[in-house]
Amino acid sequence: MAAYTAIPSRANVIFIECVCPRELAIERLSHRWSRRFHEEQHSKASSASDGRPDLYDQQAIRWEPFEPASEPHITHIVLPTTPPLQETFRSLVGMLQRYDAIF
Repeated sequence: MAAYTAIPSRANVIFIECVCPRELAIERLSHRWSRRFHEEQHSKASSASDGRPDLYDQQAIRWEPFEPASEPHITHIVLPTTPPLQETFRSLVGMLQRYDAIF
């Protein structure tokens, strides 16, 4: 993990966990997958990404939550991504400013 390189250098390590409801994630993945599939005209689309709607539930089951006690030097931010992208970005910038993470 890059954090093990950054922490001895006294870098501010932040783990940003983007979250949204399952239904929205599936909708976004379906849209992205459909667009990619049509752009590539069916060529190699099945290997284009592991972020596919049909894999979402399998990947969600294997998700390991962040454990603050095991990573005390890492700041963990949970970022809801349900709002539109610009609003989500503004929210993230505000969160990072609280941690003096951006200039």
